[in-house]
Amino acid sequence: MDISSLPEDLKFEIRLQVALLRNAERIRDVSRNPEKFSGYIAKRKEAIAGLTGNEAEILYEGKKIYP
Repeated sequence: MDISSLPEDLKFEIRLQVALLRNAERIRDVSRNPEKFSGYIAKRKEAIAGLTGNEAEILYEGKKIYP
């Protein structure tokens, strides 16, 4: 799914959720307690799925941003 042509507010929300997910994954990777991030990461994935209708791959301006 290429989100480039979606309305600005929806496009922003999808990109925001992807950015929050990526940030949490990076922090989890260096955390002493990575399990603390599991719930937060799951919520971000649920939010992305809800916004995109469970699309497996998200593109923005031709670049893959998720997964």
